[in-house]
Amino acid sequence: MLLSTRTQRRIEPADVVFALFLLAYALVSISLIPFDFTDLSYLFSLEQGRWVTQEWVHPIYVPTARLFSGVLGLFGYHEHMLVPLELLNLAAAMTAFALLYCLARRVPSCSLAAAFTLGVAALSTGFWRAAMRSTPYALAF
Repeated sequence: MLLSTRTQRRIEPADVVFALFLLAYALVSISLIPFDFTDLSYLFSLEQGRWVTQEWVHPIYVPTARLFSGVLGLFGYHEHMLVPLELLNLAAAMTAFALLYCLARRVPSCSLAAAFTLGVAALSTGFWRAAMRSTPYALAF
């Protein structure tokens, strides 16, 4: 017979700190969108059907973005995709943060360290920029 151990999930102060951090991160990031107009090659592929060399490196990003565009089209959105893709990438990055926090939270007695470490990573220049650009990097997190 297998014994099952039942663990109770308690909300710790670090959970509240991390949730407030995610909320602030989202609000600040959304206030900066539209963020990056310098690398629009994927948008040209998506909106104009052009092929660009970057698609060799990230071959599934444009089809994924086209699927996202189609879903938005079902809800009546037929405009340019810069802002929706940046919002999608921000949501993907924040989901990655939350999943990493939940994973790190499973280690006993280090939830505050997990919240601090993920906060430092999220605020690093490279990670934050990649999370808000209309490029495939956030979806790879």
